[in-house]
Amino acid sequence: MRDRDDPWRESVELAQEITRRANAGNVPAAMDALRGAAVGLRDVLGGVLVEGRLPDPERRIYLRFLLNALEQIDQGIEPGKALGIWGGKRVSEDRDVTLFLKVGVALDRLRAKSIDVEKPVARAIEIVAKRTGCGTPTVEKAWKSYGGEDAWNAAASATEGDA
Repeated sequence: MRDRDDPWRESVELAQEITRRANAGNVPAAMDALRGAAVGLRDVLGGVLVEGRLPDPERRIYLRFLLNALEQIDQGIEPGKALGIWGGKRVSEDRDVTLFLKVGVALDRLRAKSIDVEKPVARAIEIVAKRTGCGTPTVEKAWKSYGGEDAWNAAASATEGDA
């Protein structure tokens, strides 16, 4: 059967991508996969199998995700991790940018207040970590991944030149 003749191709590919991301620790993707599995279970419990039909191909992917998670839990893996909702992987790019900007603003505030801090960047990272509830290593990684103090100062210099 050609791809265009398969009405489920795009849905199945999307479900596969969502479950791949969920297995990699992407919490929103895991929640989407669990919602998809719930719909598939509702179909099964609602009598789809009695009528001789299987859940659609997209729902079967989500049900497989749930089945694998339940098997992992049975083998002793922490439920949150097995279900992909533990959040143990890298934060999203959007969040990294936000953390970078928050650290920069905190750093500028420390400098503006002329607070004598031995390590102002480290202090700004601590402030942001506390305010956002993120771990200090997460905030520091986001800060460094976007160039840290050099990038922040360069951006400030460029902005001043535009004014």
